[in-house]
Amino acid sequence: MTDGGRYVGLVAVAQLLDHLNDEALLRARLSHPLTGLPGTPLLETEVAARLTAGAPLSLILADIDRFRDYNDVLGLARGDEILRLTARLVGEAVSEAGCDDDLVAHIGGDDFVVLATPVRSRTLCAAIAAHVAAHGCGALSGAETEAVGRLSVTAVAVDAAALDAPSYTGLIDEAARRKRAAVRARNEAPASAIA
Repeated sequence: MTDGGRYVGLVAVAQLLDHLNDEALLRARLSHPLTGLPGTPLLETEVAARLTAGAPLSLILADIDRFRDYNDVLGLARGDEILRLTARLVGEAVSEAGCDDDLVAHIGGDDFVVLATPVRSRTLCAAIAAHVAAHGCGALSGAETEAVGRLSVTAVAVDAAALDAPSYTGLIDEAARRKRAAVRARNEAPASAIA
C-alpha cells in the first residue's frame, strides 16, 4: 500500500476486497433503486460539501413533462422504463455538454438533479431538454406518442449565490418553484409562440 507514492505497508487481499464491497454496498444504499443514479442522501452530502468549500454551484432540476400521463395511460412498468431511459438521456446530455465535476442524481419520481457550475447551467438545461426530445421520441410507439405525447423534460437552474442562505433544501425548493413557473408560462403561451 502507498500513500502519495510512498510505501506505507501491506494490506491483505481479503481486507481490500471487504473494503471495496463495503463501499459498493454504501453506494447502492445511497442510489435510487430504479435508475442506479445517486439519490437524495448522496446529493445532500455533495451540495453541503460544495457549499462548504465555497465552490460555485448551480442545481438543475429536470422533470419529465406530463409524467403522470405515462403511468396512468401506459402503466407503471412502462413508466419505469421511461424513467430509466430519461436517466440515461440526462446522463448522456451532461456527459456531452458538461464536465467531470457535474453530478447527475435521481431524487425520486420523475425528478432528476444535476449539480454544475453556474457558468454552464443554462447550456446544460438546454442540452438536457434537447437531448431528451431528440432521443426520447424513439422510445415510444406511434400509438403511445398519440396517447401521451412526445417525451420531453423541463429543466431549470438555480445558482446557489442567488439564495440568501444556500442549502440543499433551499436550492431544490427554488428549482421546483421555477419549474412550476416555466410549465405554467409554457401552458399559457399562445400556440403560435410555442411552435
